[in-house]
Amino acid sequence: MKTIAIEDSLGLTVCNKQQIAVERGLGSYVWDEGGHRYLDFTSGLGVTALGHSHPVIVAAISTQAAKLMQNPNSGFTYSPVRSRLLEKLQSVLPNGLHRVFFANSGAEANDGAVKLARKVTGRPTVIAVLGSFHGRTLSTLSLSGGPENSARYLPAVPGNVFAPFGDVEALGTLMNEQVAAVIAEPV
Repeated sequence: MKTIAIEDSLGLTVCNKQQIAVERGLGSYVWDEGGHRYLDFTSGLGVTALGHSHPVIVAAISTQAAKLMQNPNSGFTYSPVRSRLLEKLQSVLPNGLHRVFFANSGAEANDGAVKLARKVTGRPTVIAVLGSFHGRTLSTLSLSGGPENSARYLPAVPGNVFAPFGDVEALGTLMNEQVAAVIAEPV
């Protein structure tokens, strides 16, 4: 399989893109447009942990899509399916957790967590670890990788500082009365 090096404006390789057009998947395999089969080790970064085209998931999505694709003004209007999900979540969540924030991606969940931490604490600083990845939104990209990531792709969201992964002493030196949260994803 041939790869293409993708470079940034400085001529630095940012990734090696594979020349493959994935057309379909089943279980842990995907097929390209030419019918070649590949073992998918990514699990869609967790999205397809049960495999591609799992019949139970396909049936559930098809059944719901035949009724309603998206609840208008979701969260502010009633939905029987959403209500049943909330009841199930309440039965397994620890006592004291009375609110749920639904997100459509990890980036949106991380954005919500950072906003909540800053709002609740009134503090501006978030500590992230170098080499981490938290999503592709403006806020989460600013918390991903390190300061050079923001410099390469976007203006940094202010208030973010970085510690080397696994360096508890360095993390301790960054902790102060301005820290709202620490976010780490050691993947």
